[in-house]
Amino acid sequence: MSGRLDVQWDRTGVLSVRGADFAAYEQLMLSLTVRSGGGSRVTGPGTLMQSSGNSVQSTSTTLQADARGGFQWQATVISSGEAEVTVAVRGDHGSRVEQHLPRSRPG
Repeated sequence: MSGRLDVQWDRTGVLSVRGADFAAYEQLMLSLTVRSGGGSRVTGPGTLMQSSGNSVQSTSTTLQADARGGFQWQATVISSGEAEVTVAVRGDHGSRVEQHLPRSRPG
């Protein structure tokens, strides 16, 4: 079984991740990796990462899919340069999906 992700930036630097097609109430591990050519800061539920210069930052959080196998998660990414983002989700029922956003400037 594999899930589906919809990952989008908004104009303020908020990264929104919506998941679908996971098993109902499946326990999920969402991993966010940000590669930037300048300083960056990432904040989200229980997350704060900051760096200056070229960097690779990663964070993981545990989520639970809802009754329909979906979830929603957001983080704010502030970068002084372009950022490359990878979102990967693994479920305890074998679900696995990854989405890569090519270099862009958040916000």
